[in-house]
Amino acid sequence: MRNGRETYTGDEMAIYCNGSLAGYADSLTLRVEYDLKEVQIPRVKMMHYKHGVARASGSIGGFLWNKYLQNAALAHLRGEEFNLTIVGRLRNTDTKEEGSVVASGVIFNSADLANWRVGEQVKIEQPFVATSVSLSGFQTPR
Repeated sequence: MRNGRETYTGDEMAIYCNGSLAGYADSLTLRVEYDLKEVQIPRVKMMHYKHGVARASGSIGGFLWNKYLQNAALAHLRGEEFNLTIVGRLRNTDTKEEGSVVASGVIFNSADLANWRVGEQVKIEQPFVATSVSLSGFQTPR
């Protein structure tokens, strides 16, 4: 971990909307920022870190804009509940470790929905935030 920040990259991610497969993405970059708190270990002259809340953001590119993703975007605009999830294998850019990632509660920051058509490929890198991230296969951040 570099100052509480980790960056992961990968390709061929699956996108789920409310538990149903909505499509695939060609590329994903995920940045996770941890709130680290120093913890003094009793009777030991060293500091450890306690992991606090993590924030996740990133960008996704090369996905097919379909009716599932369009309905999720429209539900978000109307304030309705939906769950957009991205699942796949990523590599840590610093340690080169590979592992599985599940990012849920994905919300696109600034999508140009008016110009996207159902059935067309979105090739631009689209920024997003995620409310929950589950990482497996990676070392615990330090």
